[in-house]
Amino acid sequence: MKFVIKFEDHQVILNEAQLTVFMNALSGAEVLVDHRVDKGNGTHGYDLSYIHNIGPLSTTAIRATVLDETTYDAIKFITKQGAKND
Repeated sequence: MKFVIKFEDHQVILNEAQLTVFMNALSGAEVLVDHRVDKGNGTHGYDLSYIHNIGPLSTTAIRATVLDETTYDAIKFITKQGAKND
């Protein structure tokens, strides 16, 4: 069984072991979060000013979908056929 995660502009195919390593690597990671500070809070009067804060990464924000073996094999076959025709 394969899993597809969206990462930047890519759809990355991972097997179960790779997905586990990926999720474990991100567990406990931190992210930069934009925090709105508004006018009068040290922003020199600009109403929509933001500063970076650091917060925990929520792994629920990462979506993985299942790519069954039949579909995976079909895509691999089509890819291989396309490479032969180039």
